Amino acid sequence: MFVKLKYLNGTHPGSTKQFSQPIIRVGRAPSCDFALYDSSGRHSVASRAHAELRCEANELFVYDLNSSNGTFLNEVRVMRSPLKNGDALSFGPDGLQLQVNFLISSKDEVEFLSSCPLFQELTWKTLQEVIQHGEIKQYPAGSYLFRIGEECNFIYVIFSGLIEISAVRDASGRPTVVDFLSSGESLGESLALINGKHRSEARVAEDAEIFVLSTETLKQLLQDNPEFAVKFSSLLCQRLNASESQLQSRRNSRKLQGDVHHFDLATIVQTLNNLRDIGVLSLYPKTDDDSDGAGAIGAIPPFARIYFEAGEIRYIKFGLRSSEEAFYQLFQMPLAGTFSFELEDLSEDLADTAPIRMPTMNLLLEAHRLQDEIQNLRQELPDLTTTFKIEKDSLDWPDSDEDRKRYAEQIWGLIEKKAPLCELLGKADCCNYTTYKVLTSLLQTGQISADRSVKEEPALRQTTVKMEPMFENNRK
Repeated sequence: MFVKLKYLNGTHPGSTKQFSQPIIRVGRAPSCDFALYDSSGRHSVASRAHAELRCEANELFVYDLNSSNGTFLNEVRVMRSPLKNGDALSFGPDGLQLQVNFLISSKDEVEFLSSCPLFQELTWKTLQEVIQHGEIKQYPAGSYLFRIGEECNFIYVIFSGLIEISAVRDASGRPTVVDFLSSGESLGESLALINGKHRSEARVAEDAEIFVLSTETLKQLLQDNPEFAVKFSSLLCQRLNASESQLQSRRNSRKLQGDVHHFDLATIVQTLNNLRDIGVLSLYPKTDDDSDGAGAIGAIPPFARIYFEAGEIRYIKFGLRSSEEAFYQLFQMPLAGTFSFELEDLSEDLADTAPIRMPTMNLLLEAHRLQDEIQNLRQELPDLTTTFKIEKDSLDWPDSDEDRKRYAEQIWGLIEKKAPLCELLGKADCCNYTTYKVLTSLLQTGQISADRSVKEEPALRQTTVKMEPMFENNRK
């Protein structure tokens, strides 16, 4: 059972510590698992070994260890009592108060494993035996489960988080992201029994909780439990004989989601391209009420949607922008929030936009090229609060540049309405790079000039602050 204890008062409110052992000792002594300390002195009413939290028969109990000033559960003094998720424990009157949260209970572990393809159809008793032989470990983002060439010593089952799988696909010898695995999926089962070497590497893209079973323990389970041996062998045989269509069907039924704080958008796009997947990639904004900065997937509408057809980007909608300009814009502003990819039919709003014909890898290369060039363009233009004066009677734009002429006409109309630069960037249907190119061309040909007579107003300062409310920097 995973337990998280959080300070509710004192000088460290909100700070937490997580535990997975069956007994957690709490007290003032430094040797305790959770050593109480507070610079205000609240900890002084606690005993050196004050109480224990014990996991018994899939439940968590608090035991007072004959403390001098008592243990209080939701302000009621107790000697022994079961705990519920969110209960508050106090150690002595007006002492330090902790909130108890269960991350994964023993019952949850068994129920979860029963839904995973690797352990489906096993009896409850056998699942409990599997749980007892393994352990749930926490892995921070950026760590690795294994690297290419390492011996396979464990089976991994993902409880939460996202794992990035990379393999060498060409003569360069550099690993390329080929897949993402999420909750319920497993790694290592085909190599564990023979202690084979990994041909890929598994990187933890987001903080993850993973059930780990060592190869030695797996062999022992196969020897001691005939039911487990038969089911596990049958599963491996099914996977060895699975057709390509079955593998694709299994992949299509999977929903991929995560936090863009841990990902590079180009990596996500490249992976979907490599997998030849079909479906919609949705990007959701950050929400103010989410402490970790990620918007709740599905709770609010996505701000951008990208339709993939056999791994190639065909349609995209991002606010007023669509087609290539919308895709480039995603690389010209920092992102924060969440993403999800799932099998989904092409919707009417996406189908009504202009299709993208450029191969996805070429699209990515162009997005990165514009991303580099935009830095120089920004230096040629005034600050974001600047407005422009029109110096010509009408827009003069070459007919040969038909695609950009449409955007130039739109930007010209906004300039006539005295829109500042920050508003031009926000309201134009093109990406920031195209807006900068149009403005630079208009300035160089003398069709517009920066209006130095307009002083920065408070409203413009607010516009500057709010122009990208749902984004934060996630570049690595």
